Amino acid sequence: MTGPDTPRRRGPGAPPAPLSFGQEMLWLLDRASDELVAYNVPRAFRIAGQLDHAALQAALDALVARHEILRTTFTEEAGVPIQRVGAAGPVPLEVMELVAGGPDLEVQDLLTARARRRFDLQRDLLLRATVLRRGDEDAVLLLETHHIATDGWSKGIMLRELSEFYAAYREGRAPELGALPIQFGDFAAWQRDRDAAGAYQEDVAYWATTLGGLPPALELPTDRPRPTGGTFRGARITRAMPADFKTAVAALGRAHRCTPFMTLLAAWQTLLHRYSGQTDIVTGCPVAGRDEPELEGLIGYFTNTIALRTSFEGDPSFDAVLDQVRTSVLEAWEHQQVPFERVADALRGGHASDRPAVYQVLFQHEREDAASVGLGELTLTPMAFDPGWTKLDLSLGALDSGAGLALQLQYRTELFDEATAVRMLGHLELLLMAAARSPALPVSRLPLLDAAERRRVLQDWNSTERPYDPELTLTALLEAQAARSPEAEAVRFENRALSYAELHANANRLAHHLRGLGVRPDTLVGVCAERSIEMVVALLAILKAGGAYVPLDPEYPAERLAFMLGDAAPPVLLTQQHLIDRLPPFQGVVIALDADSRDIAAHPPEPPAPIARPHDLAYMIYTSGSTGRPKGARNEHRGIVNRLLLMQETFALTAADTVLQ
Repeated sequence: MTGPDTPRRRGPGAPPAPLSFGQEMLWLLDRASDELVAYNVPRAFRIAGQLDHAALQAALDALVARHEILRTTFTEEAGVPIQRVGAAGPVPLEVMELVAGGPDLEVQDLLTARARRRFDLQRDLLLRATVLRRGDEDAVLLLETHHIATDGWSKGIMLRELSEFYAAYREGRAPELGALPIQFGDFAAWQRDRDAAGAYQEDVAYWATTLGGLPPALELPTDRPRPTGGTFRGARITRAMPADFKTAVAALGRAHRCTPFMTLLAAWQTLLHRYSGQTDIVTGCPVAGRDEPELEGLIGYFTNTIALRTSFEGDPSFDAVLDQVRTSVLEAWEHQQVPFERVADALRGGHASDRPAVYQVLFQHEREDAASVGLGELTLTPMAFDPGWTKLDLSLGALDSGAGLALQLQYRTELFDEATAVRMLGHLELLLMAAARSPALPVSRLPLLDAAERRRVLQDWNSTERPYDPELTLTALLEAQAARSPEAEAVRFENRALSYAELHANANRLAHHLRGLGVRPDTLVGVCAERSIEMVVALLAILKAGGAYVPLDPEYPAERLAFMLGDAAPPVLLTQQHLIDRLPPFQGVVIALDADSRDIAAHPPEPPAPIARPHDLAYMIYTSGSTGRPKGARNEHRGIVNRLLLMQETFALTAADTVLQ
């Protein structure tokens, strides 16, 4: 098929081809980082049988000679990125001898290490191959390409043609492959020409309307704060779903004229809505991008992305979400030819600058690799391994093998733990199964937790009661510490220090003095003193007397001090002589801790009989007043004791620890 609106081969002497829109995006990302390997595409296969290395080398060389994109390099000319096709040559094929019957872990580690080697897009051939031999008939083949030259569809082309080339060279015959109608550079030039002619304007307008007014980003709860300038480090987990899950997907789809893709996408977006609380959910979904028949047999980066938007405003039922997803998918398919990069350009400026534009989460549904493929007479079995990167926060893949369905979740390890990813897949399964039983339920009522997780959240995590003496007070805790270590240093200020015994003896004398002034449980006593040993003695003495202290910072403005004294109305105020003239008018008893020290010292050093109970006040502290007038927060002994014991248990505190309370 040829014509003015179909890609065609450019004539001899044509200038270097431009980059396609997708290639340009990858090229810019590659230029921005000297360490970027997230767009490497590694694929590993276990080989059963005796591999002919010479035939494999010849097959790889023939593949590169057939597909220009695999021997293309990328550079700039007059500030514009272009691709130059190099001469056909030998593909780097490295053979590594391993111990026969060695551990699979060694193979996995080698595959991961080699998959993380960066491609130099200005110089390197875009296909590398490694054979890991563990014996004459036991080997692993690793094929590495870069995403700028390949996509998921290309994998099947590559394997089919490698098999034909390998078999032909083994059998001494000519390969049975027809000539390619065009090369990838021809497609890239055609795509740019179409854009220049305005062929995508209608589609861009559709997407600009459909995706207009998007929220800046999808805000999912994460295990760690989002780092500034994060990396592509990631991991993946795969879960084979039970047979009834696939049955439920099919039944839901039939009831609403939805494909499995639509049904799973609706469930995934519902889960994202439930996690984030946002009612506007956008998910990226890759499409093959090979609408023209000339592209079907080409290796290259043709994959495009569509962004599918679903509204959860008003807590819709799941069947309403399904209907909404079905409509948006069918409409999107009519406008999928426009390169996503053109859409992103039209929407730029409305997203968070530290996130990918338009969407941060992906979903794709695909047929899983066949259990085995051929390489001539040999059998190649796909071998899963995790190269350790991901491009987005979350990417969910539904892999359908025909016999069963598996879900694979890729996640950014800077944001999520593996346990969280495992729970996500469990939540998705529960949500979809519940939706299959009751599709008319509002999505907010679809359960996410199984019985074990529900018990953990509702019971285990809330089972915080601990046995401790219900009569315990803060004063009793402080006196117990003094009894354990009477000679240890308790407080130091500048060049002065008091042991626990000395601190408590001084506080006991002041406590007796306060008792004589009528201080009893819930009596508020103001303390306006500069940081000093006397201030610590005063706070402890108030507790021992049975009262509650009200801290008054002498650095506060006079108006604030006057308000706090008037509001709390303490009958007694402890201060220092040089501060008395700075205090606002006060009608109660004023005690100068320094000037009145002789009267205080006349009292006995033994503690007064305890009279405060756990429900009595220990102190009252005023808020900052940022929302209006400052408010006095009243704190009882039992609340403070509960907090102290919790911290001691949680952090296993010992006498060697110092904790600011």
